[in-house]
Amino acid sequence: MKYYALLIGFGFLITSCGTGKEIVEDKTTDVENTAETVEEEVEETKEVMEGEMDQNYRIMGMVHFDDGECPIWIEARGKDGPLKIYPIGLDDKYKKEGMKIKFAYTKSMAQQPEGCDIDLVAVLSDVTLMR
Repeated sequence: MKYYALLIGFGFLITSCGTGKEIVEDKTTDVENTAETVEEEVEETKEVMEGEMDQNYRIMGMVHFDDGECPIWIEARGKDGPLKIYPIGLDDKYKKEGMKIKFAYTKSMAQQPEGCDIDLVAVLSDVTLMR
């Protein structure tokens, strides 16, 4: 009887040792996958934040008027070079030829006027007069 109990105990000991290694390996794999997923999410978040920064970028520009198809536009210098912006939401007090302004903008999905050769349509905010 003693031998049977010892044999059964030894059998449990052998089988339980083998499953412990498998569990540790599975947890290691899960940790590696989780770390990769977290890194990917961080990169995606950075891209989204950079995109939002581009949309809310503050720049200086000069207001211009045309008699043609594009009644008002702003000549500005962005991060990537010169921009020709069709403004939406520009207050009337800033609508003077040659006026230099500083403003924040958000790219708009509005259509540009037909025949108006501009780089982007933007909703202006936080407009201040430059002296």
